[in-house]
Amino acid sequence: MWRMKEIKLRSGTLESDLEDLLRQVFESEISSGDCRLIVESTRKGKDSGKSVSIEPTSHDCAQIIAFAENDGEIVYLTIGQNTVLEMPIHGGRYTNFEGAEELTRLVQAVGAGRFEETLWLKDSEIVKSVGTIFIGEGKRIEIRTSRLRNPFVRLSEKVVKYSPYVA
Repeated sequence: MWRMKEIKLRSGTLESDLEDLLRQVFESEISSGDCRLIVESTRKGKDSGKSVSIEPTSHDCAQIIAFAENDGEIVYLTIGQNTVLEMPIHGGRYTNFEGAEELTRLVQAVGAGRFEETLWLKDSEIVKSVGTIFIGEGKRIEIRTSRLRNPFVRLSEKVVKYSPYVA
């Protein structure tokens, strides 16, 4: 059974805190080999950023990719196949939690298998999706994404219910 963890950040830069947060949330899953953490730094001129990926070993689990620019105020979170969230570092955008607690709660829910996506495809390409994260006690958030230009195009629908990182 997946459990909630208290996360302590060292309050360095946003990009180092992001790596610390994900490493702490998935510490036992990384140690047991249920997922791996991949860190990539980027630099473009004076700007720098960091991408931190949690890649589960099972294809039934949702991948998490978090990206932050140093000195930025938003964490870009990509979950599963097509769900993207822009999370301000002060929190409160998707839940009532503040600061890193919001990000922590959302990634913990994904790691616990409380995430699903409804995907609409045209010729096997995702053109629309609704990602749903169940954050507890009947509460959920939905993130809608659409690249569809013509609403009359025939699409196929696929629902993906992701598994917990640890069975």
